[in-house]
Amino acid sequence: MGDAARAEVVCTYHLEGKPLMKVASITWQDKIERAEFLSSQNNAAGGVLRFYVKILQFQQEVQTRLSATSDDVLQLVPIVPEFLDLLAHAGTPRMKEMVVAATELDWSTELNSYWSERANQEYTRLSFIALTMLQPFARLLADNAPNTERLINPRCPYCGCKPQLGVLRPEGDGGKRFLLCSLCGTEWEYRRVICPNCEESDKEKLPVFKSEEAAYIKLAACDTCHTYLKCIDLSINGHAIPEIDDVASLPISLWMVDKGFQPTHFNLFGF
Repeated sequence: MGDAARAEVVCTYHLEGKPLMKVASITWQDKIERAEFLSSQNNAAGGVLRFYVKILQFQQEVQTRLSATSDDVLQLVPIVPEFLDLLAHAGTPRMKEMVVAATELDWSTELNSYWSERANQEYTRLSFIALTMLQPFARLLADNAPNTERLINPRCPYCGCKPQLGVLRPEGDGGKRFLLCSLCGTEWEYRRVICPNCEESDKEKLPVFKSEEAAYIKLAACDTCHTYLKCIDLSINGHAIPEIDDVASLPISLWMVDKGFQPTHFNLFGF
């Protein structure tokens, strides 16, 4: 299935009369290929994307080594040294400094704590390591979890984390907005004219900014809480893969910060 076709596949299920939504999944390989493509097209974020390819390849390998029937986060602990070794050889100088500090930590405690407090975690200098390890773990659990009722909620219906991105999917003459979980990758439907951070619903306080360079990226801001949600419009670019195109549009994120808005939730790289 091509990227454009995959982006538009949405399957609806019903259980006891209640509609459930399950969006077609994007594979790790899909993400890797999209990052490789964009890295060759994007000078501003090319270096970050090339490094992201290495991270995605590592996460793909991590998921293959996890038990699909176990929710024990400690199964990640033996894999942490391998990731620290990757960062020591391929990371930035700042990441290499972080590795030195990370090798002194008890990652059984760190991962267990981060997972237990995932819904309210702030981004710190060690979050990159914890999130890289926990994302494939959380996504495997979410992939194997029962579908949930479609609820209008700004938090992930599976793991309770804040959304990282909005995804606009074509439907009929218009489109629907879905939120994409920052940790487990779950998507769920959410109204378009409402802030997912503070639930402000006054459209006069919810400006939408657009990028001239990337028309398919829209930035839903909130003047009440001064946050913004980057939205990937798949009706304009069906080849986009939200998490990858988010990283590729780093300059747009920096532009929003300069305007006084912070992201609803930081991505893996902390922006």
